[in-house]
Amino acid sequence: MKLHNPTPLEWIRLELIPLLNYASRFKPMIFWWNPEKGCLEGEIAVVMNIIQAAIEKGSISIVPTGSIEITQPLHKPSELAAILGQYFWVIPEPVEKPFESESKNSSDLLN
Repeated sequence: MKLHNPTPLEWIRLELIPLLNYASRFKPMIFWWNPEKGCLEGEIAVVMNIIQAAIEKGSISIVPTGSIEITQPLHKPSELAAILGQYFWVIPEPVEKPFESESKNSSDLLN
């Protein structure tokens, strides 16, 4: 019997749902992120503004642990999570490529 070794998925589909106190400022969003390449795909203007502001500031406060230095958030999951987590619930899902339907990957994972 031959074991099936799936290749790792390079992209992450991120669904952002604004936290209650930011619901009037932001709408729900979906975009795709490749941490290895450090790139985003989709409707990313708002997200890029948030990321750029965090990079310019150099660090952000995280309750209750203190702060986190922001240097390469498009390559470092912990930094991107800290930035986005200030404003959104973040629902990640690994996908093969940008704009791919999540249901396709879900069925592939079950087989």
